[in-house]
Amino acid sequence: MPPRFQGLWQNPNFLKFWAGQTISVVGSNITGLALPLIATVTLNASPEQMGVLSALGQVAYLLVGLPAGAWIDRAQRLPILIAADIGRALCIGLVPLVAFFGLLRMEYLYAIALLAGVLTVFFELSYLAFVPVLVSREHVVEANSKLESSRSAAQIVSPGLAGLLIQVIGAPLALVIDALSFLLSAASLLWMRVEESKPEIVGPRPALWADIREGIRVVVRNPLLRALTFGTAIFNFFAGMIDAILVLFMVRELGLGAANIGIIFTIAGPGTLFGALMARRITERVGIGPAITGSMMVGAAAMALVPLARPPALVAMGFLALSWGIMGASVMVFNINVLSLRQSITPDRLLGRVGATARFVVMGILPLGAVLGGIIAGQIGLRPTLVIAVIGGLFSGLFFLFSPVVRLRRTEDAIAQYAVQPQEERPLLRERLKPPL
Repeated sequence: MPPRFQGLWQNPNFLKFWAGQTISVVGSNITGLALPLIATVTLNASPEQMGVLSALGQVAYLLVGLPAGAWIDRAQRLPILIAADIGRALCIGLVPLVAFFGLLRMEYLYAIALLAGVLTVFFELSYLAFVPVLVSREHVVEANSKLESSRSAAQIVSPGLAGLLIQVIGAPLALVIDALSFLLSAASLLWMRVEESKPEIVGPRPALWADIREGIRVVVRNPLLRALTFGTAIFNFFAGMIDAILVLFMVRELGLGAANIGIIFTIAGPGTLFGALMARRITERVGIGPAITGSMMVGAAAMALVPLARPPALVAMGFLALSWGIMGASVMVFNINVLSLRQSITPDRLLGRVGATARFVVMGILPLGAVLGGIIAGQIGLRPTLVIAVIGGLFSGLFFLFSPVVRLRRTEDAIAQYAVQPQEERPLLRERLKPPL
């Protein structure tokens, strides 16, 4: 059999999962461009409103991330994935319906962003915990690489497609494509035949909050999980500032339209694919710790090209495409390695809670950055705010340089040194010292 069809390509369940997620990414990228364009162009949103819209799309991790992770560890993950996909299809499909009746307002976009965000939290946390069950631990890195590679390939096509669709049929109608992609993803999951056993509970079931605390304890006490989580959070805070005002910056300061923006992300897409395809090779060459640290530093430095972009349109598009291409490659190398490390050193029974705690911090900080970015931009302008965010983002690379991450060479080393130990699952000191009731 040709090498390209070996490994997980021979696993029919993985192929169905992979296909469904690839289709869903195309639709989600359309929404990622359409929602801010509806707010900017159709509803004439202010920088502060754009900050709120961006924040509401991400604040779900702060609201439900921790209990969702604890609940997911008590349940089968596949039904949650299916329900979340169907829910997101209905949610996104409401936008063109409301627009058809001429009722579209920022308040509706806020509600849709929040509801879709909550459903995405349940999907993503279940996804992270489901992959090791689907493919077994020895294939986790391969699975993550293949899934991220297909996501990257989809991102090459989808921004240009999104820009074209929005230009031709309008942003609200373009969201129908995303709704359909979620339904196709749900269908692919229903088509799978996976033996997923329910988690076994020995003795009385602990309270949900006790499960949440256990996930927090593991992340806080484990030096590697702690460094990965808080280092990523620093970067994400400043990335959230940029994300909140980026479309506004491109439309109002650079004079770019939907088609131009779609072209930028299409040109930048191969960078993301390159990073996903090369992540394993880079890691084998320099080691997993240096790969994580180096990719973070390169990605943070690439953000500096964003505030340097200026008209005319072709020059601005070149700066932004180069910045996004480099960042995309760096983020892929970073994400694949961080995710694989976390999945490798965490026991199955804690995957949902550890993933939820990490996401609570690294994703929960995004809306804080988004709101702050919108407020600062409303006071001093879009470009100066971008400069502040770039300077802040550079500190994330410095954080990893002084963490235990940079010294790791192989995943096996991480397992030997930092695999979650029983003592990291014990109660916190103040809980152990509580007097008996």
